[in-house]
Amino acid sequence: MVPTLEPFLALYAGLLSAHSPLLRFTRQMLVVAPFGVVWIATGAVAWVLLVLSEDDAVARGLLVAIAGAYQLSPLARACLGRCRSPMAFLMRYGAMQRTPGDAVALGSRYALICVGCCAGLWIALVGAGAMGLAWMAALALLVLVEKWHASGEVFARVAGAALLLLALPTAFGADIWTERAGLIALLAVGAAAVVTVRSRTVTA
Repeated sequence: MVPTLEPFLALYAGLLSAHSPLLRFTRQMLVVAPFGVVWIATGAVAWVLLVLSEDDAVARGLLVAIAGAYQLSPLARACLGRCRSPMAFLMRYGAMQRTPGDAVALGSRYALICVGCCAGLWIALVGAGAMGLAWMAALALLVLVEKWHASGEVFARVAGAALLLLALPTAFGADIWTERAGLIALLAVGAAAVVTVRSRTVTA
């Protein structure tokens, strides 16, 4: 959530630059509040899914397949596109900030967009039953790359295709979501991100 919230808040503060410090602080807190509510609710849903699918390989495989399909869906692409452009979002929805309710509505809209672009990866992590540190780090890095890398949308599609390929062995109980595999995934995402940046720089 931090890679999304920090630049969004910085830009939102710019919209309030003409107001008093107290009003700016109050409005920023009202914008942040929906993020906390949305992510607590998301965490609760993830916990329920984890409990229900923990001992059921078929259910876990189905969740991984759903995650992959969602990653490739128009909804995920639309959410990611808006999440990657907080300036465009604020130019469209942030101009009219007259009441505290406007700030809450703005924060709620952007929080839902944030969840919408990351939902597939969270579902995949739950479906994999992989709440280990290495997989959490790999997920966090992939979210960061999707949102801020020049080729972030390509990474999102590749992740979706990879999840669809991994769904079947997961459903058959294959032990592919180990800590070692998570570390390999983390290194692979990082290396791919660096190589892509360098190749773009050379081309330019």
